[in-house]
Amino acid sequence: MEQDLALAEARFGIEVEGFLNTSVGRYLIGRAEIEEQEALQSLGEVDPEDPKAIREIQFKLQVARAVPRWIQDAIQSGRIAQATIEVEDHD
Repeated sequence: MEQDLALAEARFGIEVEGFLNTSVGRYLIGRAEIEEQEALQSLGEVDPEDPKAIREIQFKLQVARAVPRWIQDAIQSGRIAQATIEVEDHD
């Protein structure tokens, strides 16, 4: 059962890594980078007395940073699962 889960996780990581090489994957990462830069720019320009606007910008920044992190986490988990499978196969 654990082997099946590790295999599924390894396959998913490979699939996500392949997705990054597609035009859609590159677009999403590029768009996240643009959103992050725009949020940082806005954060420097927002009225410091407007907490609602600051929270909205901070949320946009968090989302922009989360998308690439989620993708990298999936890839890393897949690599770890693949390494685990390889170690178990040698035992």
